[in-house]
Amino acid sequence: MSMLYKALFLIVCAAIMSVLLKKNGGEFSFVIIILSAVSIAVIVLIYAGEKIEALKDFLSQNTNAGELILLGVKALIIAYLSETVADTCRDMGQTALASKAELAGKGVIFVLSVPVFLKIADMVLKFSEI
Repeated sequence: MSMLYKALFLIVCAAIMSVLLKKNGGEFSFVIIILSAVSIAVIVLIYAGEKIEALKDFLSQNTNAGELILLGVKALIIAYLSETVADTCRDMGQTALASKAELAGKGVIFVLSVPVFLKIADMVLKFSEI
């Protein structure tokens, strides 16, 4: 829980500094936003490292479920990354690039989910033969 408080405190400080710097010089405001986003990502990755080890142990025990969970985690990471990039583009006034970032993320998630759909279709066909 303290990790959450650290990240929220960093976000509030970065927002205040960004607003103050935007009035005086907009160039440094963007740098503060990028640096705070990277710092927050590092904080979250350090915290998530412990949880990822527990997830790896679980996945090594269950191969079929592990593959599906791994695909879900990959899709979640791709969704977060594409949303972060799109939000950053919107903050910079580049709405067209933001929509392209979202479209690229959705496309990658779709391609990533094709094996899951194939497994489900195979299970349905096997079940219908019974």
